[in-house]
Amino acid sequence: MGMVAFLKFNHYSGAMVSDEEFWSLRFRRKLYSDNMHSLLDEEIADALNMEVVYGGTGYPSFNHEIIMKTREQILEKFQKKSGKHNKGDSLKTVADVAKIALEEMHKILRRRIDLRMKFYYGFTSDDLNRGFFEENSDRYNIAQEGVKKKALDMAAGKEPSRLMKNIFKSRAAIFGFDQENGVTGYYLDPENHVICFNYEGWEAIGAGKYASGLCLGQYLNRKSLRMRKEGYDRVEGVYELIAAGIISSDSYHEAGGNINIVYIDSTEKSHFTRYREIFDTNARLAGEIVRAQLAGVLEKQSAVKLLDQLLFQSGNPEIVESELFQKASNKMHLELVLRGYKLDEIPFILNSESVKNNSKKSISSKKLGGIR
Repeated sequence: MGMVAFLKFNHYSGAMVSDEEFWSLRFRRKLYSDNMHSLLDEEIADALNMEVVYGGTGYPSFNHEIIMKTREQILEKFQKKSGKHNKGDSLKTVADVAKIALEEMHKILRRRIDLRMKFYYGFTSDDLNRGFFEENSDRYNIAQEGVKKKALDMAAGKEPSRLMKNIFKSRAAIFGFDQENGVTGYYLDPENHVICFNYEGWEAIGAGKYASGLCLGQYLNRKSLRMRKEGYDRVEGVYELIAAGIISSDSYHEAGGNINIVYIDSTEKSHFTRYREIFDTNARLAGEIVRAQLAGVLEKQSAVKLLDQLLFQSGNPEIVESELFQKASNKMHLELVLRGYKLDEIPFILNSESVKNNSKKSISSKKLGGIR
């Protein structure tokens, strides 16, 4: 299912994070899910001075179709009547985009239900509501109570099919910036057909939402009302989002892999610089920096400085990684943490004779007896 979380830093900026894990029908584990996508292409984003990112959890193909159809509708509205540079009243805010996404979500969900219902029973949900369907100019009443009950369960997502349950349990978060409202976020729920405005400035959805939500909630609980109104430092905010993702993946199934990041800064002048995607090497290293701090091997101030250098100052990942080990309280301890050793076991390993005798060398699994 995956995990998606966002945090509003201030009126002009914020970030969304997501992991890469997805379980196909709850059996096969995959670590290549891509959950976050911009809903505006570069031309539209620059013309409207708006940025919107869609973060989806649940069934990947369902979310992917929503993204594609939403983009098509946005492009159509943007080009309507006055040509492609018409801004129009129906496409000015993040809320407008979120409403389009919800509408497409409902259409796609209904189409998938109708295809399944047609395959099993030969009629659609509209036919079920009417009480009959037509085939080759012949009318057939839907009279069997057993068929009607099963079809109604199918339409409501109550049938035992894992495939449909995954689709109904899909959720989405929409996060972005517009000129009228600044940075805002929305929660989309296809199961209950609702769109919710996020007034708290943060959201956590997906498999690990209880862990990531608790982390973000605790972070905000430390802030006074004045501090929350003034906003948060962007590096500190990204740190908290990554930490929430790590704890989520450590605590829940269907959450794991790299914690990828989308950072929105509306003070920049173009889509290329306003909307930044951080993944692969930089995302991996950022996660290692935060994990080192969570394990107590790196001071919080050092972790924040390294993240700033890596993510916002275009730092060289190799140099940042080298500085990470230099600033660690114990290089060997850090290496073991990043290799996945149990934290309480590390002191015993570090005090072993084999490690003491090779303290100037990198630890190998052979020297440690293969303990993992």
